[in-house]
Amino acid sequence: MKPRVDTTTASVSGVNVPLARETALIYGSLKDISGGPLPGISFFANDTGNQYEGSALTDASGNYALGVSAGSWYVGPDSQNPALAGYLVQSTNVTLFADQAVRVDFIARRAAAHLKGRVIDTNGGPISDIGIIATDYSGGNNQIQTGTCNWNPRLRRSAAWLARTFSLS
Repeated sequence: MKPRVDTTTASVSGVNVPLARETALIYGSLKDISGGPLPGISFFANDTGNQYEGSALTDASGNYALGVSAGSWYVGPDSQNPALAGYLVQSTNVTLFADQAVRVDFIARRAAAHLKGRVIDTNGGPISDIGIIATDYSGGNNQIQTGTCNWNPRLRRSAAWLARTFSLS
């Protein structure tokens, strides 16, 4: 569980942090399109209730393992990792029962296109502190967070993309 504790005004004691027992396993590999391993990439898992999270790191062979509790999890590599610059990898949902191990392999594809632009207001002025999500209609997505109005993500070639903005503040 992710407890929130405010220590800005004084010290805090007596905080209980419940820990979930790992009763299931998500494991697999991260490789590029030619089968080459991608070592040293951090992986994450968040439960669908957004109370628990797990993390792991790929080894020299691109393998990872995440201990989780039974339930539904959103799992994937950390797309902000500099070693994944120029790659696109789709995260996925996984549902597990206690004592179950599920293999989930990921393929990193090189970006093959650029979607370039600026976000401006109705007067043509730049808009800052925004994020932009570009989603292809096959179900993948590439999220770019930026503090300026310029946008230049690397994208996988696809027939159609939908771009949306959201506030970072």
